[in-house]
Formats: sequence, structure tokens, C-alpha cells
Amino acid sequence: MVLDKFKKIRAKFRQGSKYKNIEKLVSITIYFCLKLRNVSINPYELIEISKISKKEFNDFILQLQKFLPEYGERNRQEYISQRILEISEHFDLGMPFYFLSKKILYRLWQGIKNTTDNVVAGLISSISILCSYKEKVSVSSICNRLGIRMSTV
Repeated sequence: MVLDKFKKIRAKFRQGSKYKNIEKLVSITIYFCLKLRNVSINPYELIEISKISKKEFNDFILQLQKFLPEYGERNRQEYISQRILEISEHFDLGMPFYFLSKKILYRLWQGIKNTTDNVVAGLISSISILCSYKEKVSVSSICNRLGIRMSTV
């Protein structure tokens, strides 16, 4: 899947375009393909290990979304649920935390769906933490795990 998407996308950029850079385009293509398959990925970890800056990463994402219309149609709630499950496992919160978070996610979805996946996962997880788990985990540790700021939540 990654190779097919990479070939199709790379062919659409003009010669000499910075978006045709193989090392950078591979990183972004992997990111998109994993997200399309609802596989949890932290973009900041990807940026850290690839030869791409945060600004370039964001620029590439905007360009690639034009060529991957299925990205806009993906099931974001499923991906966010995966991120919440990852938080539950990382902080050893168990399945009750996960189910509470999913319930909150579905209840608030219409009001929060217009922001990034990690911010939604952070907001939902933070609400769940404050409701039932504040003695176990802090909101700041959730935000650090997701690579977002507490002020965003």
C-alpha cells in the first residue's frame, strides 16, 4: 500500500519540487497509510527519526491531502479510539477507562470533530481522567504522551 501510494503521489509533483524528495515523501506517505489503516502513530516521533522538519511535515500533509481523498473520508473515531486504547495501556488504566472515554467521545463528537486527532484524544482522555482516574494519572502526562500542550486541551 505504501509503495503504491508513494509512486502515485510522487508522479503528480513537478520535477524539482521539494515534495518530490524521496526521503521526506516516504515519511509522510508512511504516516498517511498508517492513519488510513487506523494504526496509531505519533507524528512527532516520525519527525524525530526522519529527515524532515515540523514545518516541512505540515507543508507535505497539506499537499498530500489533495492526492489522497480517502484520507478525509477515513473513520477518525476509530483512529482516536486506538489512541485512547494506547493511553489506557501505557498508563495501566484498564478497559473501564477505555469504555468511559469512548462513551464521552461519541457523546461530544459533533462539537469536537473539527480539530486534530491527537487533540480530540487528549481532550477525551483528560475528561475521563478528571472524572474517575485523577489519582492515577495527570492531565499533563496524557498531553505529553500525545505530543500536545495542556493549554490546547
